[in-house]
Amino acid sequence: MRQAAVQDAFNPALQRPEISIATAADLIGAGLGVVVDVRQPWELECSPVIGQAERLPLYALKAFAKRPLTAEEAEECADGLERVPGVLAELRRLSEQGVFLLCVCRSGSRSLAAIELLHELGCHTAVSMAGGMHAWAAAGHPVLQPLLAAS
Repeated sequence: MRQAAVQDAFNPALQRPEISIATAADLIGAGLGVVVDVRQPWELECSPVIGQAERLPLYALKAFAKRPLTAEEAEECADGLERVPGVLAELRRLSEQGVFLLCVCRSGSRSLAAIELLHELGCHTAVSMAGGMHAWAAAGHPVLQPLLAAS
C-alpha cells in the first residue's frame, strides 16, 4: 500500500487533496476505497465508467450543500434527487469507518470541487483521483464501456 501517498492526501498544507490512480487502485483492491463518480448522467451514457462506482453528480452535491446551480444543473435537479440523501448517508457512514471516498470525473477538476462539498457534508475521507477517468483508463484499469458506445 502506498501509505505515504494516502497520508499526503490529508496533509492540511496541501490545498488539493488528491491521490494517484495507482494508490486509488490499491485502496479499492484492499477494500479501503469506494469510487464516487461525480460526472453528469449524460456523460455516463457516452464515456467509460468504473463498474463499482457510486454515481453522485456534482450538481447533486451542490444542491445539498446549498450552492448556486447553473441553469443546466437546476434542470438536472428537477428530474429528482430522491436517492441522494440515502447515498450521502451511506458515504458518511463509510467515511466514519475510515473508507476513502475516491472522487472521479473526466479529468480531475470537478472531483476536486466534489471533495470540498463532501467534506462540508460530513464525508471527511473524500479525496480526488488525480487525472480522473482519463488517467484511470490510460493506466489500464478496468472500465465498463459506455451505454452509447455502439451508437
